[in-house]
Amino acid sequence: MEDSLNFWDMALRSAKRAVNLEGVDNISFACLKHIGTKNFEIEYGFHDEPTDEDLESLSLIETEMVSDIWNWVGNFRYTWSIRSHPPQEFEGKNTMVFYRSSKCP
Repeated sequence: MEDSLNFWDMALRSAKRAVNLEGVDNISFACLKHIGTKNFEIEYGFHDEPTDEDLESLSLIETEMVSDIWNWVGNFRYTWSIRSHPPQEFEGKNTMVFYRSSKCP
């Protein structure tokens, strides 16, 4: 269990760093989900229809994260949608909205 928490902490730190480094203004929120011991997903919400540059930023964020945690991560993926509000209901305690745009209401 402690290893699992350590993986969560490392992934969360990496996700925050990567979004701060490579994120774009159109990202409304980012939510990290711990979907298995070493498996993670980030759900992104965009304010508006994403441009090619916006979608490229997701790839760059993923690259930054994987470069941080490559030696232990199992599976990493991301999804996106167009919505300004972060999810209100969480699937469990292993889900956290770690980024909110300053444009969010």
